[in-house]
Amino acid sequence: MAYVLFPLLLWIAYALWFRLRQDTLLFRPSARATPLADAGLGDFQPVWAQTADGLLLEGSLRPADGLTKPTILLLHGSRGQAADRADRARVLADAGFGVLLAGYRGYAGNPGRPGGNALMLDARAWADLLVTRGISGGRLVLYGQEMGAVPAAMLAGERATAALVLEAPCPSMAGRMGRRFPLLPVQALLRHRLSVTGLLPMVRAPTLILGSADAELGKPAAAPLTIVPMPSGHEDGELPPDQCRALLAFLGGEAARTRARPTLEQKTPAAGGRAVAIRRPDSPGPAG
Repeated sequence: MAYVLFPLLLWIAYALWFRLRQDTLLFRPSARATPLADAGLGDFQPVWAQTADGLLLEGSLRPADGLTKPTILLLHGSRGQAADRADRARVLADAGFGVLLAGYRGYAGNPGRPGGNALMLDARAWADLLVTRGISGGRLVLYGQEMGAVPAAMLAGERATAALVLEAPCPSMAGRMGRRFPLLPVQALLRHRLSVTGLLPMVRAPTLILGSADAELGKPAAAPLTIVPMPSGHEDGELPPDQCRALLAFLGGEAARTRARPTLEQKTPAAGGRAVAIRRPDSPGPAG
């Protein structure tokens, strides 16, 4: 009997450990912010966004050059902080795009604790901040890296945008964690059910996937899809040159054609209740 009971107790303890510790397994923030100048982003300025649950988060913004370039909301992955993606921000800013590096709660000195629902609230807060500055519709590009692909796809499904870029998107957190912990019923134990699957069919904007095109991701129902393979293990390093060129070509091609057409601004009532309005991307927006 003991031969059966002891392994069972060990397995229960293992499952309990996973249930209680999954936040630290999923979210790995840097506690302290890297100074922008040290990250090579001295021309970026701090900006703040307030979330629906009352947190004030700090991010970094470099406005677009002129009125013709969109602004890219960069939602980073689960590790480190936004400044760790300085190479991506630098490439985009040097090409004249506006870049907003979103700050998450619990990351780089921001208040609060990270979590699945919290990630969505934080992403919406940054998108709403850009709306107050007249940046939405054809003037907005959403860029989600790794875990950040989930809120990026969510926002692109909720509102009009010039383009969606997903770098190394994971189809579902349950699948990812299931591969790491094959002995556990991860689907039942997970509190944060982050998943890109099911979101992409709602996206109407041209979409670029930098990374493997997992069949689980599906395909946007009514939007062009471009896939550029990515070498494995790049998430913690610089974006490879071939992928940088593909990214800039995409933003100057499919995304530019979208910006040339009238766009629909929309916001779901659950995210704050903005009214739906049609305007051209280059028309003046709210003062910000």
